[in-house]
Amino acid sequence: MPPETPSKKQPRFTPVPDNTFKVRVTGFLLAWGIRLYCLLLRIRIEDKAGLDVHSGSVIWAYWHNRLFTLPLVYRRAARHRSLFGLASASKDGAIISAIMKRFGMGCVRGSSSKRAAQALVECRRRLLDGSDLGITPDGPRGPVHVAAPGVIQLSRLTGRPVMPVQVTCSRMWQLKSWDRFQIPKPFSRVTITVLPPVHFGAGSIEEECLTLQRLLSAEPPA
Repeated sequence: MPPETPSKKQPRFTPVPDNTFKVRVTGFLLAWGIRLYCLLLRIRIEDKAGLDVHSGSVIWAYWHNRLFTLPLVYRRAARHRSLFGLASASKDGAIISAIMKRFGMGCVRGSSSKRAAQALVECRRRLLDGSDLGITPDGPRGPVHVAAPGVIQLSRLTGRPVMPVQVTCSRMWQLKSWDRFQIPKPFSRVTITVLPPVHFGAGSIEEECLTLQRLLSAEPPA
């Protein structure tokens, strides 16, 4: 009987770098574009989580199509906290990482399809070291507004609570992307509600995913 052929070790995937000249310039321009555009919006932040006094790291959870104003929320309400976002290892992820750095945030690179294990290890380390972590439960590929179990599992693994962030716009454009990405129209009212952190682990993964979906999809009070 011939000997078994040893399985080949899968090569480690290296993320597209975010420090090349082209990516840095693109990130700089887009970050300033977001800052200037947000001056045209009437933004109200409802901090029900007490970010200014809350101690310990938390997992920020928000829908993928609400990402546009989140960097500004961090600058206005949580600049004193260390926050890392999660972006893919692709070229688009490199640009997102460069934008985040312009707003004072860090970035963990990886997704369910590439660098999943490495990203999980780094996310866990960042949370246990005291930093916050921002994750879109329905990213990076959807389905839109359906919470995948990753956020709940990471919360259980680290013992850190999940802080849902709701974002609603009075008037907006909706792109024809998989997530129907939302861009608030000029002079529209944007309400951002940061809910108190929620500890998960008492129920099943499926039940807690549905709970997170309900929290993120609820309309904040007018």
